[in-house]
Amino acid sequence: MEIESTTCCICLEEINMKIQSSIEKLECNHVLHKKCFEDLINHNKLECPLCKKMIIKAPTVINIPQPERPQHESNNNIRQTARLREIQYQINAFKMIHIYIGICYIFLMILIGFFIYF
Repeated sequence: MEIESTTCCICLEEINMKIQSSIEKLECNHVLHKKCFEDLINHNKLECPLCKKMIIKAPTVINIPQPERPQHESNNNIRQTARLREIQYQINAFKMIHIYIGICYIFLMILIGFFIYF
């Protein structure tokens, strides 16, 4: 296939075909300035602005099979995690109650001291 035009499809300026280092030819045979192409890629535009064909082919995704765990081990892990969270919640609740009792005790001592003084 031949190149369709000598105008950059991004900036719409003429492309000097003699300077190959400043030209980027896409698979669809559209031509861009090297700088315009880099700007296009830097802005995550991965398709030709004219025909919308992909500029860069997506990498092939390879699915690596994960080793299967027995169902009972998975359920035990879930139960252990839930139990640890429950214990952590109870410890935090106990700490909050302890702090609350301490604050009440301090308030009570201040109140008793106030009545003894007056």
